[in-house]
Amino acid sequence: MSNLRLSELQSLHFMEQRFRRIALKISSAGFYIVVAVLIPFQFLGELTQLTVVAGASYIVILGAMALANLRNFQVRPVFNSGLILMFAIFWILSFAELHAGNIFASRFALVLFIPFFLAVALDYRLLAILAPVQTVLVFSYAQHEGVVASVFGASDTYTLGLVLAGLSGLLLAVLALLSWARHHTDSELVKALADKERLASTDPLTGLMNRRAFMEAVGLFWDSEASFTIAYLDLDRFKPLNDQFGHAAGDAVLTHIAERLKLFPGVRVAAR
Repeated sequence: MSNLRLSELQSLHFMEQRFRRIALKISSAGFYIVVAVLIPFQFLGELTQLTVVAGASYIVILGAMALANLRNFQVRPVFNSGLILMFAIFWILSFAELHAGNIFASRFALVLFIPFFLAVALDYRLLAILAPVQTVLVFSYAQHEGVVASVFGASDTYTLGLVLAGLSGLLLAVLALLSWARHHTDSELVKALADKERLASTDPLTGLMNRRAFMEAVGLFWDSEASFTIAYLDLDRFKPLNDQFGHAAGDAVLTHIAERLKLFPGVRVAAR
């Protein structure tokens, strides 16, 4: 059973390494995206003080995410917290721009799509929470006086805001569904690898190690232990038991002995 646990740990380690690579790529790409968004604002004359504050905040958060990844320190919590914090900062500063009277047509496109890109690598549970939040925020943003009229030239702000908010929230909901499917696939892969290792390294009747797994364990003890003892157990009169009461009785005896060996504190490894 220890080999089964080792296989699970190896599979989970592979998944975690893959997540680290994705997180590092997103953190690194984030720097270029922030700069790529700020430069056009400068040329369009839309680079306000609040926008500069937002860009500086994003760079600090992305730097913390990249550093946590490189130092292998709480990578997943830092990454998820960083993206959610950036999501919150984006919306706080977006509404702050509105209250300051800075209404730009280009900003509405960012309101619809930037939160989507910030959330794309989040866990499906976090995405499921953010989807309705994004819907409400987009609708509230669209209802602000002059936003829809200045961007679309429309007078029916309620209907148009409702449609845009629904589409934006739907994007996150679909993303949450895809993230859940990926998580489910990863879980099934870990289980399949663990089952494969279990079949390859354990005795199907007793659940003890088989010969291959036992020899690997002995090799590990040989390299790491100063001394250890190998005991070989033989069952007297086991063949007559099988002959008289049938193989089912013999299997029950072997299973019972295996369970006692697993529970005995002096046995480090048991195999059949």
